[in-house]
Amino acid sequence: MHEPHARISAPPATAASLPDDVTPSGACASGALIARNPATGDEIRRVPRPSACDVHAAIARARLASVCLAQAPLSVRARLLRRIADALESNAEPLARRVVAESGKTLAHALEADLAGAIAVLRHTARIGPHALSERQEWSPAGALLGRLHRSESRPLGVVALITPWNYPMGIVVSGLAPALMAGNAVVFKPSELAIDCAYALAEIVADSLRACSLPQDALTLLPGDGAVGEILTDGAIDHCLFTGSAAVGRRVRDKLTARGISTSLELGGSCPLILLENRGGDRQAALQTALSYALFGRLANNGQACGAVKRLYVPRADVPAVLAALETAMRAVRLGPPLDSATHVGPLISDRQRATLHAQIEDARARGARILCGGVIPEGPGWYYPPTLLSDVPPGARVLTEETFGPALPVIAYDDASHAVALANDSPYALTASVFGDPQEAAALARQLTAPLVAINDLALLNYSLPQIPWRGRQDSGWGAGVHGAPILDALSERRYYSRNVTIRWPFLRKPPWHLHRGDCAQDAAFSARVLAFTGGSPFWRWLRPSLARGFFQRRASRQW
Repeated sequence: MHEPHARISAPPATAASLPDDVTPSGACASGALIARNPATGDEIRRVPRPSACDVHAAIARARLASVCLAQAPLSVRARLLRRIADALESNAEPLARRVVAESGKTLAHALEADLAGAIAVLRHTARIGPHALSERQEWSPAGALLGRLHRSESRPLGVVALITPWNYPMGIVVSGLAPALMAGNAVVFKPSELAIDCAYALAEIVADSLRACSLPQDALTLLPGDGAVGEILTDGAIDHCLFTGSAAVGRRVRDKLTARGISTSLELGGSCPLILLENRGGDRQAALQTALSYALFGRLANNGQACGAVKRLYVPRADVPAVLAALETAMRAVRLGPPLDSATHVGPLISDRQRATLHAQIEDARARGARILCGGVIPEGPGWYYPPTLLSDVPPGARVLTEETFGPALPVIAYDDASHAVALANDSPYALTASVFGDPQEAAALARQLTAPLVAINDLALLNYSLPQIPWRGRQDSGWGAGVHGAPILDALSERRYYSRNVTIRWPFLRKPPWHLHRGDCAQDAAFSARVLAFTGGSPFWRWLRPSLARGFFQRRASRQW
């Protein structure tokens, strides 16, 4: 078997040892993976693709590491997360520049969303983890009456497969990594083949933190690879899968693992609506400009490549002309350019393939009769850039409405009344986030009718991903399981076991419990058992805890003969 090159401590492969027949997808014919700068197409890093033997060996090493990590006190695991957070914070700018170089997002967004979000998740998980996973005494009046004490403790599942995309190579990865390590699981991490360099940067920090906390290095094993590596990983002896990616792949992962009895947490795509309500009072123009400012940012953040981004804008029919005019002016003023340029608003898309997919979705809308008010043309020159694109008169069956669009394209759809807006917004296989702008009371009433699990009122739901206190999960084609963030994901990544102890067995007159077989009056026994059933079933104890009940227990003590 080859030396396990995918371990986080392994040196990267050198370019001199690899062939030059590189394909645009980020892989080369010989099996190497290449990280490229989407703004220039330049190569950033090459690493060898792991074999099936490497994947299974990584899972075996992780299994051994999970035994040691499970025995580590919760305080040590929390300290590990805090060390990782400190390292990310102290190296924030150089790490953000690596994120920019590999993803094409602007430096400000890399710092504010990717790095800041990752640090917040680590510190929040370290803060709530010891309490959420701690040993608990489970007490009840019925248990005390029966002479039983109950205790529960959380045990890790074992080995967690972490499969992540490229659009937030720090934030999304840490959202799965932090709770997995806090719960005591070893992690086998397969990043997107388009985010290899960021994965190595994060893995090196985790490795240093593991050494500092005297924890096993194989608690995190990095397996850079494409979809084939992910298939091998999910076929292995894992105990849980944290997957973030497309709905189609997520469904395959869920079906495969569920058939084997393995749990999953899937965070999938989104086609998130923003509904602009009719303004019936106040400064209508100011309210409209404010809402459109949020809508524009929500569509263009991270170059439009976010699952929770605004994908559909619903506007009262009377306001459509004003909205289209304002958005067209704003979009034409957006500066498209190199992501490290401080004047840039929107950088390139992640790959030529992603740009081609977005352009095909827009061309589909155009062919169905939609109007393209700005953008919609692939620019010449290096880099995978795509201009902000505004669409109107989009018919219901267009791909920009039925599929997830990953890029700076915004369709504007007119609606007649609130019920019509709700019906249009809910007419999607995705249910992740939604936003409603308008009168607070009207917006709140409409928000309750939307299928999305997270709805923002006069704000962008997307911004809540950076708040680790708020669980982030989808429904339908947008997710499955506990999602990420908060206590729910810690519960999903651990198993709470319960222990019941009989404290009366040491007392001679109670060694034989009253419900064991004995000789007595069956009618009296049935009446007594009915009273016990009512007590243990939740009736107030003061109604049933009478001398006759205590006497019945005593009469059925062990001293009575069978």
